[in-house]
Amino acid sequence: MELRVTLEALFLMAVFHFPGCQQEETFEIIVPNNPVVGIAGKSVILPCRISPALSAVDMEITWSRNSELIYGYSSGAEKIDQHWNGRVGLFTDELQNGNVSLRLQDVRVSDQGSYTCNVLTSTYFRDGTFALDVVGKQK
Repeated sequence: MELRVTLEALFLMAVFHFPGCQQEETFEIIVPNNPVVGIAGKSVILPCRISPALSAVDMEITWSRNSELIYGYSSGAEKIDQHWNGRVGLFTDELQNGNVSLRLQDVRVSDQGSYTCNVLTSTYFRDGTFALDVVGKQK
């Protein structure tokens, strides 16, 4: 019995004290199964969250529309494509809860398309894709 406890203790010490032995936390990206509907001229939230809820503060987050990068977040810094500047942003106070949703303001008919939320750690990557449909007329 004493030998078993010692082996378990050594295993736990290796896992918790040697970074190379630690197993990277894995996660999934949760996005809507159906299209999100936005109204021209209004704001819409493009939902995306990490499951299980892990802090995304130290993760790299990117959003793209029809495979073109529109927004990036890494180490507290944002990079926004000039055509989306002033219209997109994360809820940074929600990152610690795994919420990586994108707020899109002043929705335009031309915003309609396929959106992909990408989340990357140093060793792990997941993404989720869904559609944004826009209703109403541009003013």
